[in-house]
Amino acid sequence: MKWQDDSGNDKITETDNEKTSTLAEFFSQCILWKTTRMSDISKDAIESKLSKLKTDKSPGMDQIHPRVLYETRYVISYPLFLIFHKSLALGKLPSDWKLAEVTALYKKGPKSNKAKTSELNFCLL
Repeated sequence: MKWQDDSGNDKITETDNEKTSTLAEFFSQCILWKTTRMSDISKDAIESKLSKLKTDKSPGMDQIHPRVLYETRYVISYPLFLIFHKSLALGKLPSDWKLAEVTALYKKGPKSNKAKTSELNFCLL
């Protein structure tokens, strides 16, 4: 895996342990949850976010279709508020929220050419 450090220097990781450490470090810097204040989360804010879901998209890893979240937004916004509030108060994320499915995207050319893999920027919210 090829990446750049904060100074812009090219780095290469080869072992699974190095790759795991590199990705863990990157994602830990990206998580916005640490800077979220409890006052930023409200039942209305959650309803607003759910009302903006694109209902024609496929479900995520949780296999919950966006249409279901959209249609039930008035019912689920308060329980979600309680979960988010508790998580912020404890300073912990549920383990399921830390799961991600990452897939390499290839540019033109043969997939065996690792240099053609798109550079992607992932951030968790």
